[in-house]
Amino acid sequence: MNAVISKLADAGCDIGKGLETSYDEEELYISSLRQFAEDDTPQKMERAYRSNNIDKCKMYACSFSRVLYNLGMREMYYLNDSIFASAENGGRELGRLVRLLVAKKNKMNEIIYSA
Repeated sequence: MNAVISKLADAGCDIGKGLETSYDEEELYISSLRQFAEDDTPQKMERAYRSNNIDKCKMYACSFSRVLYNLGMREMYYLNDSIFASAENGGRELGRLVRLLVAKKNKMNEIIYSA
């Protein structure tokens, strides 16, 4: 197993799901992970929140959801779902949740770039 994939598994990612959506091809999964690492959606979400644009924050959460699911990043997927729900319900916890998502994304990026 690829070192990055192994580290992601240790970090709690559902590698089986990620490989399943990549037709069980590690290279395709690694390529998708690299694209994920370049994705700045969580930062866009944070900027939208800071601009008090809750609808845009919700839109980013909605679009990012599929990416997280397909890569097997369950913890981030459920956190992102909480962001969407918070945005739907007035956003009281939104800032904290978005900051947490950005931090988790940065951690995943460190793992992806480590190899």
